[in-house]
Amino acid sequence: MYRIRMVCKYTNMKQTEVLEMPHDLFLANFKYAFIEDKMSTEQGREYLKQANRLQQTKADYSKLKTMNGYKQE
Repeated sequence: MYRIRMVCKYTNMKQTEVLEMPHDLFLANFKYAFIEDKMSTEQGREYLKQANRLQQTKADYSKLKTMNGYKQE
């Protein structure tokens, strides 16, 4: 019910309208509502920054080169 309430508030739609929404559209609206909710507080912004950092799959070589102990071959 939390997700439905969040999407209702974000989209300004009634609960019945949200429940009739296609699943992929519901999930997209929930994602954006969740991000908007987290962006409203400093703690939430920190959470989003950490979540984004954890999803990165490629190394940041420029930051690695600034670390102590890096030896260029």
